[in-house]
Amino acid sequence: MKVFLFICSFYCSHSIATEWLVGIGDIYQADESGYKMYSLSAEKGIWKANISHWETYPKTAWLETNPEWGIDYVESHYMLSLVGTLLQYEVSNEWRVFFDFGVTYTSKLSKSNSSDISFQENLGIAYKNFRLYLRHTSNGDIKPPNYGEDALVFEVGFNF
Repeated sequence: MKVFLFICSFYCSHSIATEWLVGIGDIYQADESGYKMYSLSAEKGIWKANISHWETYPKTAWLETNPEWGIDYVESHYMLSLVGTLLQYEVSNEWRVFFDFGVTYTSKLSKSNSSDISFQENLGIAYKNFRLYLRHTSNGDIKPPNYGEDALVFEVGFNF
């Protein structure tokens, strides 16, 4: 984690971000529990550094009736990520479609992700400084269980 924080601080302070993004989203897990997500990102070129706070929903009816999942809920936690845009298609001057891939660190493990280091894929559309994308985070089946966490994320970008 210290290495990641160093990379993020170096990235933000030494190569001034082209754009800062503020986001909100919903995260869903295989056990139908979920989180509200709030995020702050710095973007420069193809790279995006992100810190997200995941706020746990209250217990869901599914978990109350299916205790075999083994947990009622996961405490709120943080996720740090560093992703790069692998593919981007400019539909017009204002619209684009993109695919990002990167590495994440999660502060607490969940039933859906059993390792604190995992991978993230984003597939989305952007209009000017607005972005809407689907995000999947999983450990790549390095360690079971690996159900993954899916999110629908909306971000607004600000240029400085």
